Amino acid sequence: MCGLCGYITKAGVKLNKKKLAKRSKIFSALLVSMQSRGDDSTGIACIDKNYYQIEKNTTPAFKFINTKKYKDALHKNPSLVIGHTRWATQGEVSQRNAHPFIKDTIIGAHNGMVYNSFDFKDDQEFEFEVDSEVIFNLLAKYKNNYKEAFSKLRGSFALTWADISKENYKSEFLAKETGRHPLIVPVI
Repeated sequence: MCGLCGYITKAGVKLNKKKLAKRSKIFSALLVSMQSRGDDSTGIACIDKNYYQIEKNTTPAFKFINTKKYKDALHKNPSLVIGHTRWATQGEVSQRNAHPFIKDTIIGAHNGMVYNSFDFKDDQEFEFEVDSEVIFNLLAKYKNNYKEAFSKLRGSFALTWADISKENYKSEFLAKETGRHPLIVPVI
């Protein structure tokens, strides 16, 4: 079980200082509210037209939101932010296993279980320690063709990801199979 949240600011909209502070406060509250779904690690991916930044650590959200790296990342006013809190059900608690992940041009975070992740253990193309990475490896392999990638998976999950290979990156949000995996994404 993990927590997954995010926000999107409409394309081309740059928030003034007051709105930026308000958005950061709302997003921080979302992360902290998701901490009950996992406090082994917390991470964010900030994505905009010409850059991305991933910050993650093995700390609960209430501590993570007070770090300089977190505050600086949000202050850059990215149009897309993916947030994740992790309860480690697979793999060790480490910065490497914290979300979001980047695989080739795919950045994403996951909440749920990929039941057949070990079917990919012998695949030389995939390096992974946790089931979540299989999803993003497949999205990278199939060039963001999620129908093809997801046809290979069995499980129950919510996830969000962005393909940063496009000039106007494309973000995706999905809840699959059950309602046990909440996904909160406000559009500002």
